[in-house]
Amino acid sequence: MTTSMPGSWDDDYAQTEADVQRHTDMVNQLNQDQSDYKTVVLPQFDALLAVNPEQALLYFLYVCMASPNPQHTDNILSISEDQYGIVGSSMAVMGDITKMTDDLQNYTNGSVPASIDDVYNATAQLQSLLAKPEVQSCFDPEALSTIQQQLGLMQDNITQYFNCPANPKNNDINPQTGKNFQPSDPNYADDPKLQSIAEMQKNMGLKGDPKNATEAAQGFTDPESVMTSSSQSINAELNQEVSTDTSFEKNEQSFMSSLIKSMIDETNTAVQNQSKQ
Repeated sequence: MTTSMPGSWDDDYAQTEADVQRHTDMVNQLNQDQSDYKTVVLPQFDALLAVNPEQALLYFLYVCMASPNPQHTDNILSISEDQYGIVGSSMAVMGDITKMTDDLQNYTNGSVPASIDDVYNATAQLQSLLAKPEVQSCFDPEALSTIQQQLGLMQDNITQYFNCPANPKNNDINPQTGKNFQPSDPNYADDPKLQSIAEMQKNMGLKGDPKNATEAAQGFTDPESVMTSSSQSINAELNQEVSTDTSFEKNEQSFMSSLIKSMIDETNTAVQNQSKQ
């Protein structure tokens, strides 16, 4: 980002980038752990199984919860935790994107003063961010396509109803000056396009809906409503995935605990039987 934006946009943008990087790091960690598990743990298990099945079983129980290399996390539980963490970081990124769409809504409803340039630039920045492969890897890329489409509709709305230097080719020209209409121009009132969010809100309260201000406002609220709905849908899917992963991890831990307890019980029984002889 090269310019400072009103409100919390810059901070929310920076937080999104940080959470995307965290997600990328966790994906890399999972890939490394899975690679180590396949190249180190499984060959060792196969080698023990061929010689001593009992030792192979003990080794299997060990690598369920610990790594042969203390510097690595290539055990079964850690791999499950990697997967759980990836879903969690995806939820963080989605939360960040939701904050940014909320920032946009604050711009267009006037609760955070912003120029129409700011709104246009914000939609473009968010579109660009959502198009990055590392962001799309946080979700099903199709899940973000609806949000990107709605941002495009907001841009179309701006160029249709507003003078926006961010997109100069769509600005209206004052025929008397040959330049874009400016508030200081004598014929400024003849400008058929809106100059600001404030003018849009003012015109909505005037008779005759000057400069189609109501349609312009709806061109913001409709896409924002769709983006909110899409964000909620993505969050619901991620929450379901968290629930599934958590349940699987609990079952995994329960199975390992039961298996270890059974082995200890059998060992104790064997020792007691030997002591009676």
